[in-house]
Amino acid sequence: MGTGRPRLGGEDPGERRVLITRGRAHALSARRATAGRAVGQFREATRPGSCHWLLANTFLSPALSIAYRVPGYAAWLESRDLVPAYAFHRLQLQAVFNRLSGGIPVLRDPFHAPHLRDLVRVYPRARVVRVHRDPADVLAATAGIAWSQRRVGSAAVDPAEVGTEWAVRLERHFAHAEVARAEVGDASILDVRHADLLGDPVGTLRQVAGFIGVPSVPAVERNVLELVGDAGVAARGARRFEPEEFGFSRRQIGFRFAGYRKTYGV
Repeated sequence: MGTGRPRLGGEDPGERRVLITRGRAHALSARRATAGRAVGQFREATRPGSCHWLLANTFLSPALSIAYRVPGYAAWLESRDLVPAYAFHRLQLQAVFNRLSGGIPVLRDPFHAPHLRDLVRVYPRARVVRVHRDPADVLAATAGIAWSQRRVGSAAVDPAEVGTEWAVRLERHFAHAEVARAEVGDASILDVRHADLLGDPVGTLRQVAGFIGVPSVPAVERNVLELVGDAGVAARGARRFEPEEFGFSRRQIGFRFAGYRKTYGV
């Protein structure tokens, strides 16, 4: 998080070691669930992660429906007012920055997109960067993670059922995200293609930095290039989840999400 190197203040070193140990065990468990696959392999206790955990502490995070088969909860959550949840999200973030100083926080959670109206009510100066990717890859990766994590606690997880669940949910996700985007307005949102992020990481980083009003730092650019390189190596040594594993062809998904693909060039 932030533009500078975090500085710990007023924190007991022993407590920090305990927290890192717990975080490392959790990250290792998550990586084991998708072992051999090209997803989720960069989780680490000391590496920034998704802020969905801050919403999960309110039991109002769509991410909770990845590891668990809870369709009723997922449907109920889509219509909820998440302003109270984001208010608690902000309170937790303030507590984090009381212990870990830095610059501008960068928060990552793909499930924010349909709830941007609630998010900006709590964070009125927020700048939102939306990364757009081929829906076939999004569906395969999301269904793959859900299938892998659910298998840890159950011997009866049907990949086709998981695929159908997430195909329907992604349709609603994209539809709600477009409505929220229109209400928030273009000035607060930058759209970036995943292909450009991989093909020109430094150029994309500079675009994002300019959008949020901070300088692009050479050290950060080097870190991003190193991360992209590491991700490429890891991807070559692992097998991607494919839509066919979950009952869909890429052609089917292409037709199903044709409007989204045309709008964002994916």
